[in-house]
Amino acid sequence: MNKETKAENKRAGFRIQTLAFWLAVVAVILLLVTIVTMIQVSTQLSSLLENANKYNTTDSTSWNLGDMKRFLESQQRGLLELQELLSHQQIYVICLILLLVIAFVIVALTIIKPIHMFEHSLVKEEELPVIGSAEMKRLAENYNTAKRNNAASKLLFQYEAEHDALTGLFNRGAFEKMKQYLRGSLEPLAVLLIDVDLFKHVNDNYGHEVGDGALKKVSSMLTEKFRSSDLVFRVGGDEFCIIMQKVT
Repeated sequence: MNKETKAENKRAGFRIQTLAFWLAVVAVILLLVTIVTMIQVSTQLSSLLENANKYNTTDSTSWNLGDMKRFLESQQRGLLELQELLSHQQIYVICLILLLVIAFVIVALTIIKPIHMFEHSLVKEEELPVIGSAEMKRLAENYNTAKRNNAASKLLFQYEAEHDALTGLFNRGAFEKMKQYLRGSLEPLAVLLIDVDLFKHVNDNYGHEVGDGALKKVSSMLTEKFRSSDLVFRVGGDEFCIIMQKVT
């Protein structure tokens, strides 16, 4: 992953983190405003009830029309203020509910759904779909990269386990496996055992480096001269074996 891709993923992740942060900030503010409004509603309602109790406990015959009018106007203003506070409170509660719904939808689409799809992919041993939030995408990309590297490593280890490091031919282990595989076969085949004449003399007089070169030359000649369907093995130091299937 190059620097530009890393920077882009970092910016995408930062935007999601910022969105979550501001959703939390707005939710806290709405909750505080709702609590304050509830306190104001309770205070306003208590004031109205207190004024009503005063009116009930006071001898109404001592009230003139002016006092009655002022009392009713005061109560009316209090009721209007109470109604306004209740309306505001309803708006705040609706906003809180909408905010919770938005947060749930975001979490469902960017986290829960990707995890559900990741689970199915893991069961099927497939690569993870690169979906969801930037963090989930990075997780999927890192997993997929690790999975590909692991698969490549397995192929490399399998190749190294079945091939001779010097010549690149199949080794003795692969030869033994092929013998077991072909043991019950009804197809005709021919097996050729070949060794390099005077190979010890080459090693003793010219060194192992020249001897290795000779083995590479022989393995190259065997690969070129036989069919592509024939299997060429190096089963020992200077010993080679060729299995030719469908040959009498």
